[in-house]
Amino acid sequence: MELVRLALGAPVHPLIGEQLVPFLRRHGVVRSEEMLSHMHLVIYVALFYHCCYLVGKHMLFPGLVRWRRAVAPQRLLVQSAIHWVSLVQSVVILTLCYASWPLHTRATHPRPEDRVFATTPVNSVLASFALGYFLWDTVISLRHSSVAFALHGAVSTVVFLIGMTPYINYYAGMFLLFELSNPFLNGHWFARHYLPLGSQTHPHAGDARLVRWSARFALANDLVFFTVFFCARIAYGYYKIGELALDFYRVRADPRFMPYGTAFILGGNLVLNVLNAIWFRTMVCMARDQLYGKRSAAAEQKRAT
Repeated sequence: MELVRLALGAPVHPLIGEQLVPFLRRHGVVRSEEMLSHMHLVIYVALFYHCCYLVGKHMLFPGLVRWRRAVAPQRLLVQSAIHWVSLVQSVVILTLCYASWPLHTRATHPRPEDRVFATTPVNSVLASFALGYFLWDTVISLRHSSVAFALHGAVSTVVFLIGMTPYINYYAGMFLLFELSNPFLNGHWFARHYLPLGSQTHPHAGDARLVRWSARFALANDLVFFTVFFCARIAYGYYKIGELALDFYRVRADPRFMPYGTAFILGGNLVLNVLNAIWFRTMVCMARDQLYGKRSAAAEQKRAT
C-alpha cells in the first residue's frame, strides 16, 4: 500500500537519527529497537497532526466561527480544530487498518506466540501512526479538553508504547478499528455546533427548509453513529480484549512474556471500555432527552393552537 511504503521510506532527520536516537539508546531511556527505528515516524506523525490543528484553527474555522456567532468563539474555534484533526486521523488510521486486515488473521498467525510476539512492517507503521496521534491528543487534551479525554489519550499512548517493544503487534489494527465510529462522532459534533438544530442564535434559525434538512442529516448520522459506536467500541471491543487475554494466558510461560506490560494493557483496555460504555450511555440519554423534549414542545404548540 502506498501510504505504508511512503512511511517506511520516510527519511530520518539528522537531529533524530544522529542525536535523539543515540541519546535514548545510550542512556537506556528507550531499549526497544523497534521503537527506536520508528522514532522519526512517531515524531513526524505528531507534528503532522499538530499542523492539521493549526490549519484548522487559523485557516479553516475562523470564518465559520464568526458566521456562527457563537457565545464562546475561542472555545468553539479550538474544539473545531481538535475535531478536525480527529476526523483526519480516523481516515488515515482506518486506511492503514484496511491494509493491515488481510495480513493479520488466524490463518497468517495461527499460534498465540505469533499473535503476541511477532511483528509485521504494516502494523509497525500502523502502531507508529497511532502512537504519534495519541501523544498529540494527550497533550492537547490536557490543555483544552476534559480529564476523561486526557486519560483516554494517555492510556492509549502507554498501550502503544508497550506495543512497540514489540508486543501484540498482531492486534494493533484490530483495536484501532474502534476508530470506525469517529467519523460519525465528529459529524455529530459539527452538526450540533454549526447546523441550525433548535438554536435561536443560529444565523439561519429562521430558514425552515435548512432546519428540516439539518435535522434529518443529524438524525441519520446519529443513528449510524450509535450503531457503529456500540458495535465497534463496546461489543467488538469486549470481544477482542477477551481474545487478547486468552492469548496472554496461553503464552504466560514464554520468557518474552511481559507481566507488567500485560497487566497495563488489560487494565488500560478495561478503563477505555468502561469509559466507552459511560460515553455511550450519556449520548443515548442526551439523544432521548432531546427527542422527548422536541415531542413535548410540539405537543404544547399543538395544544396552544
